[in-house]
Amino acid sequence: MARERKFTLIELFQAVKNLLLKNGYEGFTFSILAEHLGVSRGTIYKYYANKDELITAFMIHELNAFLSELQYIDNYQTFEDQFEFLMKQIFDRMNVHTFIEIGKQINGKSNQRVKKIKKN
Repeated sequence: MARERKFTLIELFQAVKNLLLKNGYEGFTFSILAEHLGVSRGTIYKYYANKDELITAFMIHELNAFLSELQYIDNYQTFEDQFEFLMKQIFDRMNVHTFIEIGKQINGKSNQRVKKIKKN
């Protein structure tokens, strides 16, 4: 029996990000993601019940990463340096509007984990 390829959460979320930007919500499938990662669909299903659950987890991860990075603004002393830092953070995430629109397509009623995450 072939050994399953493993992937890190960062690798998974980077693949999700790339494929969502390329294919959009409707074009994003576990089959495409599995092929991109070089794993079986079943491997992904071990962690996420469906694409809504995975995309929601990805979006929460991205938001938490952004909020975590924003905490470093206090390392800059002047307003100008803080403003430059903030603008860099914003421009580094120019695709955020795409993910907001994708988030609107997720049906939180279809999955209890997604419903719980969207409620918070």
